[in-house]
Amino acid sequence: MPLPASLWLDEFGTVWVSDGGIARVIERARLFPQSIPYAALVAIVRGAFGSSEVVLRLPSLLAMLGVAWLVVRLGRACFGADAGLLAGGAFLLFPAIAFAAGDARPYALGVLAATAALLRLKAWLDTGRARDAAGYVLAAAAAVYLQYLFAAALAGHAVYAVFRWRRGTPVSLRALGAAAAAIGVLLVPAAMLVGEIGASRGAHRFGTLPDALRLFDALAPWRALGVLVPAVLVAVVARGARGFRPPSAADGLMLLLSGALAPPLALFAASRAFSTPVFEVRYLLETAPAWAALLGGCLAGLEPAGAGPLSLAGAIVLALALRGEPGRLRPGHGREDWRSAVGSVERAAPGAPILLSGSFVEAGDPSRAADPRHQEYLVAPVKYYAPKTKAAALPPGSPPGAEALAERLAGPSLAGPRFAVIERRSRVPSRRAWVDGLAAERGFSGRDLWTDGPLSVRLYERSGGGD
Repeated sequence: MPLPASLWLDEFGTVWVSDGGIARVIERARLFPQSIPYAALVAIVRGAFGSSEVVLRLPSLLAMLGVAWLVVRLGRACFGADAGLLAGGAFLLFPAIAFAAGDARPYALGVLAATAALLRLKAWLDTGRARDAAGYVLAAAAAVYLQYLFAAALAGHAVYAVFRWRRGTPVSLRALGAAAAAIGVLLVPAAMLVGEIGASRGAHRFGTLPDALRLFDALAPWRALGVLVPAVLVAVVARGARGFRPPSAADGLMLLLSGALAPPLALFAASRAFSTPVFEVRYLLETAPAWAALLGGCLAGLEPAGAGPLSLAGAIVLALALRGEPGRLRPGHGREDWRSAVGSVERAAPGAPILLSGSFVEAGDPSRAADPRHQEYLVAPVKYYAPKTKAAALPPGSPPGAEALAERLAGPSLAGPRFAVIERRSRVPSRRAWVDGLAAERGFSGRDLWTDGPLSVRLYERSGGGD
C-alpha cells in the first residue's frame, strides 16, 4: 500500500483513538478496541509530525523494517549465516506482511515484538542468561499488548520450552515457571481489557467460524510458496540439480515450527470452542517470521550453493510481477479511496451533511449507533478529510429499533436543501434503497456522484430548490 494513499476504514480507528493526544488514548481505546501502547505511540508521532497518511503509517513501516532485520538474525540463529540472509529475502514474499508495513494499525509493531520474543527465548534457553530471560518476558508481553490475539504465540513458546527442557538446557524448570508467571502478571491489565471487549463481542463480530479448509490454508504460507516453488524448479534446472540438504538443527526447527504452527492451531481451537470468530489472517501475522526463517533454511540447503539465492531472486521477481492480482498475492482488503469520496461531496455541494452506510461493524449495534461517543469513530472517515462537515453513520440491517434510529440520525440531514450518502459495500445489508425511499418522500431527488472500488457517493437535492 503506498504510504500517501487514502486511509481505508480500519485505519480510521487508529486516527480516532490517537486524536487529542495521549491523555485521551485510554478512554477512547476502551470505546473502540485498540492497542493502547500503539495508539499512544501514534499520538506522540502525530504531535511531532502532523496527521498525514504518511505520518500515520510511518511507525508500521519502520517496525516492519526492524522485523526484516530480526528475521535475518532468526534464520542465522537457527541455521547459520547463509540461511539468515535468505530468510530476510523470503520475508519479502509474504503479501500480508507487505500490506501491514503500510497500514496504520498495530500489526507491524506486534510482529516486531513477537519476533524479538522468539529470538530472546532461544538465546535464553541456549545460555541461561538473565538478561535474555528479561528480554523474552518483556517482548512476549509487548506483543500481546500490541495485538491481544498474538497471545496465541505463547502456546508455541511453551511447546519449545518443554522441548528444550527435555533435551537439556541451562534453564531450570523453576526458572521457566517464573518467566511464565512474570508474563502472566504483566498481562493482567490486558486480560481486563480483553474481558471488556468480550462482554460486548457481539458488537464487534464480523467474521465466521473457521472450518478445516481455512485451518489448512493457515498452516502453511501458500502464497509465498506459490512463487517460490516455480522459481526453485527453474533455478535447479538452470544450475544443475545435485541435491538438497534439509535443515538439521533440531532446536532451530522446533523453535520455528512451534512459532509457525501453534498460533493458527490455538486460534482455531479457541474459535471453535467459544463460538467466537477470531481466526483471521491478520491475527496470524506473527507466524510469518518463523516461516521465512524456515524457508531460508531450506533455500540454504539447495545444492549447488548458488541455487538458493537464484531461486529467491526469481521468486521476488515473480511476486512483483503478480502483485496486481489481489486474488493471488495480496490480502483481501478492497481499495477504499475515502479521500476522493469525501472530496467529491465537498466539490459538488460544499458543506452538505454526509450520511455513512456501511461504516464500522459496530454501527450494527443500535445502542452504539445512538451513542454520540460511538458516533465519533463511526464517522471518522468523513471527519478526517472534512473536519467541519456534519456526518452521521446509519445502522445497517434490521435489528429492533434500527429503522427508527436510522430515521432519527438522518433527520438533520434531510432538513436542509441537500445531503450526500457515502456507501461502503460489505457483508452487512445496505441502507441505500431505504435512503432513496425516505428522500423521495421528503421531496429530494438523487444522483450518483462518484464510485470507485467498494465506495460510492450519491448526492440528494431538494426538488426545485437550491440553497
